Amino acid sequence: MKLQIKNLGPIKNGEIDLTKRFYVFVGYNNSGKTYVSQLLWTMLNGLYLQKFISKSSILRIIETSKTEIELTEEMFNNILTEYSNYIQTEAFAEVLGLSNGANKILENCKIKFIDKDYNKFVKGHFSADSKNYFQGKLFLQFNSNVLEGSNKIKVDTNIIDISKINEDTKLENQKIYFLKYTIIRFILESQLGLAQPFFLPAERLFLAKFWDLINYSSNYRLELLHDISNLSGLTPEKSNQYFKTLSSNPYSYAFQQGVDSFRKLELGDFENTSIKYKELLNDLELILGGELKNDLNKIENIMSKLEFSLKLNGNDISIPIKHTSSSVNQLSALYLYLKFWTFGKYDFLILDEPEQNLHPKNQIALLDILMKFANRNNNRVLITTHSSILADAVNNHLNLGTLKKAGIDIEKIIDDNNLNIDVESALDSDETGIYFFDGKKIIEYSVEEYGVFFRDFKRAENEVNRTNEILTNSIFDQLEKEEETDEN
Repeated sequence: MKLQIKNLGPIKNGEIDLTKRFYVFVGYNNSGKTYVSQLLWTMLNGLYLQKFISKSSILRIIETSKTEIELTEEMFNNILTEYSNYIQTEAFAEVLGLSNGANKILENCKIKFIDKDYNKFVKGHFSADSKNYFQGKLFLQFNSNVLEGSNKIKVDTNIIDISKINEDTKLENQKIYFLKYTIIRFILESQLGLAQPFFLPAERLFLAKFWDLINYSSNYRLELLHDISNLSGLTPEKSNQYFKTLSSNPYSYAFQQGVDSFRKLELGDFENTSIKYKELLNDLELILGGELKNDLNKIENIMSKLEFSLKLNGNDISIPIKHTSSSVNQLSALYLYLKFWTFGKYDFLILDEPEQNLHPKNQIALLDILMKFANRNNNRVLITTHSSILADAVNNHLNLGTLKKAGIDIEKIIDDNNLNIDVESALDSDETGIYFFDGKKIIEYSVEEYGVFFRDFKRAENEVNRTNEILTNSIFDQLEKEEETDEN
């Protein structure tokens, strides 16, 4: 299925294929790449999916007397249309921090799902306990393998927060709520793909290096509000109004996800202690030059302060994060994501400008890590980039994938030629979406047998080479003239 986008910021028109595993967004500055990245984050975010289900006007998916559920094409289309309208008119404006979507960014924005695959579905069957309808089970039958490779999905009610159902609600309405929740959830997930999105913005350095400043400014504003309230005798209502003003978020909700994740660590939230990507963390440590350590220091047993340091490889020296290089700070958020914030399955990492502050050699090494992450556990990755080095490296991974698909021993090619690329990072061209943002349109670059021709990067490189050739030839001509003058 594809997402059609019209009038989003500078973007007048464009389409994104939602079935890909690895996305690359390239293009000019301020051409809408980050907007679209955050739009995808919004669409796939479980919070907004849950909000939509509670708001959906599709209240009676079946007549209460039936147990056989016919997932009609009309119902299917209505749900997808309703969801795209919800994202367009409410959710995305909230994520961007816009007041009721009144900002010009979204004033005439239209998003729409196209190429929808209704034919995946056959029918559903519902069976319920006569006393407790919400304890029932729903079976959805599919024409093709959908969701974890199974063509028959059994859904239990532990996916539903029963506490949100009013205790006074009649059992029959509980049954409808359950059906509504389950059917909408699986229609959306079968079309959009199961995903747990996490957005790491280009300002990753800000998160780590200025963590103390983030905390200080937040605490200072709260203390200031408290003092003002006490001195001026503000009413609780007025005090709350000032609090909302002072605590308003200057960033989008997608950006805020990273800040909130840091805060949870500071509160001692280390529940996700099972490291699912240890090998990838080890690879990342080679780029960092050491292991990123987090230390929760207790102050007077009532406060905690989260500090980070880099423990250098091969010795016991640790450097406070604020004294490390910008490359270490940029990569620290990704390191913590792989260590603490992944779900280990269906993770969707959206990484804005991964090349920032990195030497070309480390850009290539980081891309290798991202490719391996995308090839595991039904994960997905989206990167936006201005790096021609990364673009060329993407082609290497695509070419490796082409050879692998042809049955050629790629490991032997890598070993025989001492190539610095990992077998696991081979990229399947069918699962790769590369899009160029020209300032008005989103143009999909076709992935050919020999990779992708990044026209914009090549034009810039050719212009540099042409200029270099003209100037060096001019220098050569001048030297020749000087030699002729000396001879005469």
